[in-house]
Amino acid sequence: MGWLSFHVISLLFAAAAFGGMLLFMLCFAPAIFSALERPQAARLMRHIFPRYYFTLSVILVLATGFLIPGGSYGLEIAIFVGCVGVFQALRHILLPRMEALREVNQAAFNRLHRASVLVNLAQFAAVTVALIRLAQ
Repeated sequence: MGWLSFHVISLLFAAAAFGGMLLFMLCFAPAIFSALERPQAARLMRHIFPRYYFTLSVILVLATGFLIPGGSYGLEIAIFVGCVGVFQALRHILLPRMEALREVNQAAFNRLHRASVLVNLAQFAAVTVALIRLAQ
């Protein structure tokens, strides 16, 4: 099992994060909104997003942890740590703020929702870059 190094384990965790993000964006979320009425789908997504952000955070912390002993993965570590920080900010700051605005200020809610979509796309791009760099 000489091929199973910390680098490979980190690569597997990074691939899991990438795959989870891709599956969520392209399959899960669209399927929820096409199968359920909008209010039900929105309620389900509000229930899922905190868990989604937590799970991705754990996966990226593990990916980071296995890169640290290698010592030469500064950019990848920075990307993963940054993504974990953003996931936690989304989970603990943005989601509660969006929930508070949902019924009282639809325009403000819509702006925050658009911002969260853009942030999630940026994180997907960042994880993709780190994954490609680790795979080389």
